[in-house]
Amino acid sequence: MKTLRFRHYSGEEDDLAIRALIVKKFADPNKRFYPSLGDLDYIRSFDDRFHEKVTICEKINDGTVIGAIWPGHYRILYCVTGSDYAYYEGEIFDWAEQQYCAPSLLEDRTGNEVYVWAYEEDRGRVGILEAKGYTKHTWYMYSGVIHLDSSIPMPQFPNGLRFDRSKPAIWNKR
Repeated sequence: MKTLRFRHYSGEEDDLAIRALIVKKFADPNKRFYPSLGDLDYIRSFDDRFHEKVTICEKINDGTVIGAIWPGHYRILYCVTGSDYAYYEGEIFDWAEQQYCAPSLLEDRTGNEVYVWAYEEDRGRVGILEAKGYTKHTWYMYSGVIHLDSSIPMPQFPNGLRFDRSKPAIWNKR
């Protein structure tokens, strides 16, 4: 039984809803998800038609926005769901496969395909993807974490470079 409705982005309220879902999801500092707020802003800054590509996922019974999905390069899908709504991802991916699965855009691949971003530590999403027959691709995204509990070492600048505090973000060579 369908529990979700998929609709086009319709304005600032949808932006706020997507951002709120991401903020809540990132409340656990020990888990990584993609995209973050920074990733979302970065993606939006380079695509004038971003809002035309976004599909909002909402519950049929009450219209609650539970997520959003949009395509990137090479049929890679960005999918945001709220922590409380991650169990809807199977239904979201069913819909997305119907909308976005198509012949490969890569020269070294054949057949129909679609990709979904997922960190391995997002066991819920990875489990849903594996159950649907997805496999981990050879592409990967590296993301590191540094704990700020201990002191951060002073940076070692090459000889001849210094930071001029009177001109923020300008490097001078002398």
